[in-house]
Amino acid sequence: MPSTPRILLASTTSWPSGARMAIAFAELGFEVAAIYPRGNPLSKTSILARSYAYKSTYTLWALTSAIETFSPDLIVPGDDRVVRHLHSLYAAALRLNDTSIISLIERSIGNPSSYEITDSRIKLLTLASEEGLLIPNSCAIAEAEDLREWGRSRGFPWVLKRDASCAGEGVAMVVGLNEALRKFQELSRPPSIRSLLKKLLVHSEPFPIAEYLSRRAAAVSVQQFIHGRSANITVACLKGEVLAATTAVALAVIGHHGAMTIARIIENEQMLAAAKRLVDRLGLSGFVGFDFIIEEHTGDSYLIEMNPRFTQLTPVRMGVGHDLVGALSESCFDRSMPNAPPITTEDKIAFFPQAWLCEPTNPLIRTSYHDVPWDYPELMRELITAPRSQRWLWKLYQGWSTSLFQAKQQWSRMSS
Repeated sequence: MPSTPRILLASTTSWPSGARMAIAFAELGFEVAAIYPRGNPLSKTSILARSYAYKSTYTLWALTSAIETFSPDLIVPGDDRVVRHLHSLYAAALRLNDTSIISLIERSIGNPSSYEITDSRIKLLTLASEEGLLIPNSCAIAEAEDLREWGRSRGFPWVLKRDASCAGEGVAMVVGLNEALRKFQELSRPPSIRSLLKKLLVHSEPFPIAEYLSRRAAAVSVQQFIHGRSANITVACLKGEVLAATTAVALAVIGHHGAMTIARIIENEQMLAAAKRLVDRLGLSGFVGFDFIIEEHTGDSYLIEMNPRFTQLTPVRMGVGHDLVGALSESCFDRSMPNAPPITTEDKIAFFPQAWLCEPTNPLIRTSYHDVPWDYPELMRELITAPRSQRWLWKLYQGWSTSLFQAKQQWSRMSS
């Protein structure tokens, strides 16, 4: 490896965490490049050595081209779609016997025998159950009758989840069988034009176009609802060993099932033990987030899913044992990293810009540490202004589609 290791960040979403990760690696002295679609906050960081276009129509070609041009020592995926692309690229590299890409992907995300499991919620929970970990009662649902059969001996509420979804999308809590059957049909069918337009206008994501055109049905699973509080543990790991971990419980989230906007940093030995067991069993490398529900009466932690990539907790450096970027950098590249002090002594963190945009009146805002990239004003402006303009486009579309629907109804009445 060169004296200055090279990191290639890959992102298909406009999540702020990608830019924060690029900054975190650059501040440790790494040469950082990124591949991302147009309009991504990564373009506003001013620290990238190179940037590459992540094309939604030629994803594997775009990734391969960036890898061959930049020659990274590590690929750091920023969302679940990138992870799936890396799995596909790995399969293609095997067919072509491209040993350089094979070894790079294995070094970046771990043992290839785990790829099938990390792509499926129900397979992960099945494996977790085999390991003796607490999970909600869960089942894969292929058709409506499966849902009826599963529910004959289980009370409501239930949670239905679509594979290949993240950030709270593709999740529905139901309190009755008819509602469950209706939500199952919605989640399992191919993406609608409405969901496509929302992702294009609100999230500036071009990748759902290909997913919409494929008209591929999604795998759906059902879980028994656990009454409690959402929590996450994010780990840095290498070849099945956890190097550092940060655990947080959600104090506020986007919507009902979305990402944390305000979190409390905690210690939870049960969650840490579960994460270590799964990382070891799957032979994972890189950054991985595990989502839990801490049951309100017993305090037990139930695993609900895994995100095989960095989360918004990853770049938050909280001192020895909780410095995820520093720990992975030291172990992966055999470099001695200075022990960075925690960025705050507060136990509550308000994530920027989510907390500012979604929780402006929440009293917790006043007592939380604000994770703001003050040294990158252009990035700050982008993170604050872009979501507002995207919401304006979505509201414009909603108004247009509502007017069109009303016009169609009026025409139907007149015609009849």
